[in-house]
Amino acid sequence: MAKSPPRGKSNQAKPLVSKGQTQGQPTNIAVLNDYPDLARAKAKRNSIKDRQSQRFRRRVWYGVVAIALSVSTYGLISLPEWQLKTRKQIEIEGNQLISTSMLKDLIKINFPQSIFAVNPKQIAEHLQESAPVSEVRIRKSLFPARITINLVERKPVARVMIANNLQLIDAEGKLLSPRFYTKPATELKLLVKADRPNHIQLYWPSIYREVKSPELGITLVDWRDPSNLILVNPTLNIHCGFYAAGKFEQQIQKIKQFQVPAVKSRLKQRQPVVAHRINLSNPNAPFLF
Repeated sequence: MAKSPPRGKSNQAKPLVSKGQTQGQPTNIAVLNDYPDLARAKAKRNSIKDRQSQRFRRRVWYGVVAIALSVSTYGLISLPEWQLKTRKQIEIEGNQLISTSMLKDLIKINFPQSIFAVNPKQIAEHLQESAPVSEVRIRKSLFPARITINLVERKPVARVMIANNLQLIDAEGKLLSPRFYTKPATELKLLVKADRPNHIQLYWPSIYREVKSPELGITLVDWRDPSNLILVNPTLNIHCGFYAAGKFEQQIQKIKQFQVPAVKSRLKQRQPVVAHRINLSNPNAPFLF
């Protein structure tokens, strides 16, 4: 005989209802209420979606602004008022010995060109490499559009004959091409003869510091023989031997002693003066030969 179910109990399953939930409410809400971690995860996902949406809208806005700025900038720099059209819009300042037209020919600009597209650093470096200038400063002006180049040119102090090739040299030992200079700059009294350009460039600053004195009147520095530096003025032909900076200073002092007043007087009166050859390889024991 089959047993009947206990009194008060039913075979029908009861629905899953959470605490505080009334009959008829959605089951998923009940689950979220019973599991708070799931609720936080859902809120976090919604927050991430919102931030992603905001970032996307910002990117679109930034892109639109960037395109608008690019178009407007291109329109501005393309204005005829800000175009370099001829070399007349290039001004050169600070040059006294070097031709302005020659300097302008060295500036590489494709006309017409926007003044904003000109690279001052590139122009300055090119001028310092190809022209005898030590410093270059460039400024751009918009009204009217022009470029002003202010430079410091290298001043030659002597002519240099190297293997029958005539060049110029400045006080720092930099060899210069005569083609850049006007005629007066190439008519220098001091002549240097040498066979090794690197040799004369290395020691020239200290040599020139001593021989440039008008009191000495040096007109020729002959260093074709590396073992014998020869200085020549109207009264003396001085053989200094091997060059050494400290010894050379002593030799220069001895030369000044040999410039006696009688010889200077004869020079002033334009009377012939016999040039003496003197060996100063040992400054403490000079002798005529």
